[in-house]
Amino acid sequence: MLAMGTGQKLAVEIREPRGPVLGTAILLHPMMASRRVWNFPRDHGFASALNDAGLRTLALDFRGHGESRPAAAAGADVTYEALVQDDIPAICRAARERWPSHRVTLVGHSLGGHAAVASVATGACAPDALVTLATNVWLPSDELSPLVRAKKSAFIRAWRLMARAVGYFPARALGIGSDDEALPLVESWSTWWLDDRWTGDRGRVDYGAAMNRVVIPALGIASSGDLWLCTPACAARFFKRLGSADATFELVRHADDGGPAPDHMQLLTSRAATSVWRRVAMFCAGR
Repeated sequence: MLAMGTGQKLAVEIREPRGPVLGTAILLHPMMASRRVWNFPRDHGFASALNDAGLRTLALDFRGHGESRPAAAAGADVTYEALVQDDIPAICRAARERWPSHRVTLVGHSLGGHAAVASVATGACAPDALVTLATNVWLPSDELSPLVRAKKSAFIRAWRLMARAVGYFPARALGIGSDDEALPLVESWSTWWLDDRWTGDRGRVDYGAAMNRVVIPALGIASSGDLWLCTPACAARFFKRLGSADATFELVRHADDGGPAPDHMQLLTSRAATSVWRRVAMFCAGR
């Protein structure tokens, strides 16, 4: 457990490589999930691939998720700002203090990816490098497809309506995720879409405008099989707003077995995406 100054405790799973340590990768999970997603299938997943390549992994449960209690259904007050300004800086700082000589890379998927960008962009944390997987922020002006834009708009409105009615979003009961989402997080995501701006602290912080302050080495990966949650075009537009001169964006066009490209979650959970995991490992090791 990682103790916060506010009394909040965050669950972190630390996995060490068998051989020499080439760096530390902090793994930040997507929405409606927990740190367990990084090691699915069990002991043969993303985290294991990084460990096999010589990386230490720190898989974090964001507050309200996994073992970082309380859960959303129990009244967790999880805001986007808390993830950006508290949770990510705390684990980054802990990694620096415990292993000061090792390169620290934030690796985030979807929510974890843009929360990491926001944290670095606002100066809340200072890793050595950054990896975003299937990462974009839902903004109408970024979605050029009228059909996908309409689908996202309908989802946002239904999502917000249900979360307000229940008091949180019941992802588990609906069978669309392992973890429920707290209402404040749903409200933030919905506001970005309705205002067409990625902001925080009730509009006082403009994360989108701050992205050019991210100047550390960065790797962005998206998949052509991600048909609406994070389309390749949206992922590319998001990533290219970074200010780093050492930034590489890559698109996965097919699975390792020659089949269709992995979808949004398969990028993390399918063995057919192992080449992506190895690519991330090489980047985290500074190769």
